[in-house]
Amino acid sequence: MKINYYQILLTFILLTTSISSLFATEEDNTSQRFSTITFEKQIILQDNYSKLEWVNGKDENSSIADGFKKFPKNKDNIAITIKNESKKYCEELTFATYKDWRVPTVEEHQTLIQTAKEQNFSLYYTFKECPRVIAISDNKLATINTHNTQPTAKIIPWKEGQAGGLRCVRDAEAPLAP
Repeated sequence: MKINYYQILLTFILLTTSISSLFATEEDNTSQRFSTITFEKQIILQDNYSKLEWVNGKDENSSIADGFKKFPKNKDNIAITIKNESKKYCEELTFATYKDWRVPTVEEHQTLIQTAKEQNFSLYYTFKECPRVIAISDNKLATINTHNTQPTAKIIPWKEGQAGGLRCVRDAEAPLAP
């Protein structure tokens, strides 16, 4: 029986590569999780794991819109109004040349906030003290605590009159080049 050493070597290399990628730790991958891309002075935060792109503000020296919508504390901030305004805002938003923005789900936003906190990654908010951000799941409005509020990333049902902010998200076709 003739042994093909090249075939055995190639099989070993392929198996070793596959097995090592299965056991990669989160620490091995965190540095490549997020990247920021700037288009026309507007900044997108790209999550290379989920393939989501987030509105993340603007260049400091720019006077253009930052893409973040603030809902100040107001007795008229009732859930249905905020939900409809949020959907409309994201659907009509043109940011960094993209027009396909949407309101994030609770899970998407919660993951973003928690990961940013764990990695000490800076998220942009129009107002520094932004206590919570808006998300929609199962057609219901919810808020998620930001890094400014404890416990971070906790889901809080919308309360009439509370303040919050909206960060739109889009599904990326493919990762953008950094």
